[in-house]
Amino acid sequence: MFQANPKAAKTSPCQQITEYLKRPTLKAELLFVISSAKVFPRFTETFQRDEPMVHLLYSELRQLFTTLALSVSKRLPWRN
Repeated sequence: MFQANPKAAKTSPCQQITEYLKRPTLKAELLFVISSAKVFPRFTETFQRDEPMVHLLYSELRQLFTTLALSVSKRLPWRN
């Protein structure tokens, strides 16, 4: 490991980073961000055009939300 500069270790940004790295949920949060990032390119590519795309906004946002929600929720069988 590297030796931290004692003066830098006392600064607020350095303390914030140190505290963040100590969080027990850090790995899960990073894995969620990485897996979620794979969904966004399709969404952004759809709306980065010169033509109006507002007619696609609802369905694309719904699909994006559903994809993200299903990635973090339990899958339960549907009941009638």
